[in-house]
Amino acid sequence: MSIKIICLLFLTFQITIDVFSQDRPNFIEIQDLYEKEDGRFYSILTNQVFNGVLISVINDYKDTISFIEFKNGKAEGSETRYYQQNKLHIKAFNHDGLYENEYLEYYENGNLKEEGKYKAGNEIGIWNFYFISGQLSMNGRFDNGNKVGKWRIYNPDGTFKKIEYYNREGKLKRIKNF
Repeated sequence: MSIKIICLLFLTFQITIDVFSQDRPNFIEIQDLYEKEDGRFYSILTNQVFNGVLISVINDYKDTISFIEFKNGKAEGSETRYYQQNKLHIKAFNHDGLYENEYLEYYENGNLKEEGKYKAGNEIGIWNFYFISGQLSMNGRFDNGNKVGKWRIYNPDGTFKKIEYYNREGKLKRIKNF
């Protein structure tokens, strides 16, 4: 399904909601928002905290590159970003303005770039990073945003390059080269 069809369906959904609901979602572009010191985003037009879906566009043809849900001025809910060629770039979820749960990022060629999970905006658990070819480049564990334990780093051909060992505070303790 092309991005233009997705946008058309999105706009059709908006019109339907406009007709049948007073509490309809608000769609806005990034240039129509500003951020205050409280970390919330506000509408330039109304000076009100933004609730709705941010639609970022990148050129005169209005090619959509991102949809980010906002609630009470902060990113809340799904976040989907696309490359200009209508290929998925990032699929994530936000809570209170921070990444939360599964995070997937892709290269423009469609291959996975990185995958892992967030909790309150910090990387947690096992993360995998890939070369543009799709071959695993690095993997290891995060704890509260810090690399911890053993991290395996690979060459593009899949052979081991090195292993890095991190302590609980995320400080590199030693490296074993291959």
